[in-house]
Amino acid sequence: MVMPALALTAASLDASSAEADHLLGSLELFERVEIASLAGADRVPTLAAVMAKTDPDAHDAHVVAIADVAALPILTLDRPKWEKASQAFENPCTSE
Repeated sequence: MVMPALALTAASLDASSAEADHLLGSLELFERVEIASLAGADRVPTLAAVMAKTDPDAHDAHVVAIADVAALPILTLDRPKWEKASQAFENPCTSE
């Protein structure tokens, strides 16, 4: 599972407690979880393209950009939220 760093940042802002931050920080200890950062200028054009096409906030744009680059679906309980952003790409990130 790939978890965008900005998605974790948004979750931390929403949860706003030391316990929640500790749990979010512990996710990287799982063997099959990779935290995707904004490291490297090569990711900037993809993030900018997502933001230009769909007008999401930076947290959501990072999720879509990482899903597109990694060719992975977005795991969500709120599918409609991600439909517009996902449809901006040739291979949409959400699936049935």
